[in-house]
Amino acid sequence: MFWAAAAGLAVLFAFAAWHLVSSHSPVCDAIFPARRSGYPSSLFVFAGIAAFVLGSLTSQYQIQHHERKQQELGEGQWANPSAVLAINIGVAAFLFLTTLLMIYEAWTLGTGRWPITYFVRCANDAGPLITLVGVVGFAFIIGRWMWVFTDADSRRGSSRRRSPDESKPS
Repeated sequence: MFWAAAAGLAVLFAFAAWHLVSSHSPVCDAIFPARRSGYPSSLFVFAGIAAFVLGSLTSQYQIQHHERKQQELGEGQWANPSAVLAINIGVAAFLFLTTLLMIYEAWTLGTGRWPITYFVRCANDAGPLITLVGVVGFAFIIGRWMWVFTDADSRRGSSRRRSPDESKPS
């Protein structure tokens, strides 16, 4: 399901890019994008929250259905140094991209250029259904990646490793 959502977002991005490039007139007001939409803003918020929760639930179901156990780094499939390196590079790339976007946002607010919010408003004004599908797809993928809780997490609290200070008898 994750790959289907990722492929759907890629197709959606290609579709939007094609329409943007082939447009013969400005898509949005160049000075200030409209705050109107074909749908109420609460629909975007609640659809994003629902997709985020659905992404989490589907990842939990997949873990439980396939009986995959969450393993620590250095155990099982994570004993391979190249797998650990790939995860570390992926996390570093994600955080680097997030940092670049935050720097861009701060720079635009200081120079009077369009911040990221204006691009979202423009997309919403030009195609509210496509924007809603993009919000739902993005929230679903982030929910699958970032919000995964299993029974192992609750059991781990009771069997966590103790610090040297905790293991000393009193």
